[in-house]
Amino acid sequence: MMTDRPLSILLVGDYANDARLGSSKVAHKLREELRALGHHCDALFSDQIGPRPAGRQIRQLVSPILPGRAIGRALVARPYDVVDAASAEGLWFGVQRRLGAHRGTAFVCRSNGLEHLNYQHLL
Repeated sequence: MMTDRPLSILLVGDYANDARLGSSKVAHKLREELRALGHHCDALFSDQIGPRPAGRQIRQLVSPILPGRAIGRALVARPYDVVDAASAEGLWFGVQRRLGAHRGTAFVCRSNGLEHLNYQHLL
């Protein structure tokens, strides 16, 4: 999407809102850089996505559903030009877009590169 105006961007990642931690550090730094370029940039972390279920394995099972609902709530509150979701967090938003919803919002599904290592560890 090429534009001369500032973009409104929503970053989504189901991890702690702590700029010192691995994956969340990526979102914090990206948001900082996008804002420095003049764009409006918000981020949804675990606390905004939903506190439950809190258990890690159960949360990973429902991970695509919770962020999808949180993205929907965010889009009602404010229109975003871009939704950038980390890994599975973007699944339901991507499905909704594929079915015709949110046509005016570009979708980026990003991987921080650790998912395959996590999967191997779980096996």
